[in-house]
Amino acid sequence: MDGLVAAGTDHAVAIAARIAHRLGLPHPLQPEAAALSVSKLRQRERLAAVGIGQPRSLACRTAAEAAAAAAELGYPLVVEAPNTVGERAVRLARTADELAAATAGALAESRGDYCLVEELVGGRVVTVNAFSLGGRFVPLTVTDREQAPRPSFGETTAAAAAALGIEHGPVTAQLLLGDAGPLVAKVSARLGGGHDAELCRAALGVDENALAIAAALGEPVHAHELEPTTVAGGACVRFLVAPRGALVEVEGVEQAFTVGGVRAIRVYRRPGHVFGELLRASDRAGMILATGKTRAEADAAAAESARRVRFVTVPAEAVA
Repeated sequence: MDGLVAAGTDHAVAIAARIAHRLGLPHPLQPEAAALSVSKLRQRERLAAVGIGQPRSLACRTAAEAAAAAAELGYPLVVEAPNTVGERAVRLARTADELAAATAGALAESRGDYCLVEELVGGRVVTVNAFSLGGRFVPLTVTDREQAPRPSFGETTAAAAAALGIEHGPVTAQLLLGDAGPLVAKVSARLGGGHDAELCRAALGVDENALAIAAALGEPVHAHELEPTTVAGGACVRFLVAPRGALVEVEGVEQAFTVGGVRAIRVYRRPGHVFGELLRASDRAGMILATGKTRAEADAAAAESARRVRFVTVPAEAVA
């Protein structure tokens, strides 16, 4: 074993850092920084200590504590089981009844004995993907649904990464755009999910996957490797959603590839898979990555390509 890398999911980040430390392997993260990056509660506490803005939240261990949090924070609220994989057990509560149900579900799925009850911040959610190089924070991509100024995003994420001790390796963060400016929702010491590394390579020519592996192996990462080699005017990932039912076949993929600007198409599931309601990232059916001279051009290419893809499903009971 030469090194360990945890890409795309938080749960493995701290495990990889601990194993590398115990085996004396090179690793971009110290165990303490890795532990902070995967614990949303500890992360909240550390960022609050250094004055970095974030949504107001309270740790709750019972339904009564959640009700008290609601009285303090006000509705609507986001209830989350922290330290779980992906977006599981993240629910929106607009009423007391919804809060009770969301709290019960979050506590049932939590890896600890608490859930987080958090104010819902209006506005967009953006993701910042970056790389820390010896303590120097290099922002690479900012992904969101509308045009937004980049500098404050990079500065806010850089301050959060520094507060958590992330000095080397990939960083991905989610920021909420509140009235007072960007608020840190989450910082992770890993590559972003949702094909973020592929998007970065298509948009900037920077290979985050290769950089993450190099950092995990203790190999030098040079500043010029973080400099864009090709700059697309716009790039996007559009996820595909299948109708409910058992998948029979996927039609139109070849035609979808003929749309100008389409760089990649992936179908996640094979025939026989049963699609249900879209509740989390793992319920998606596929993705299309497109680039263009502008943001709008990339979005339009992905939309036209997606229009040509058809997931043929039948009622699940028909194949039971």
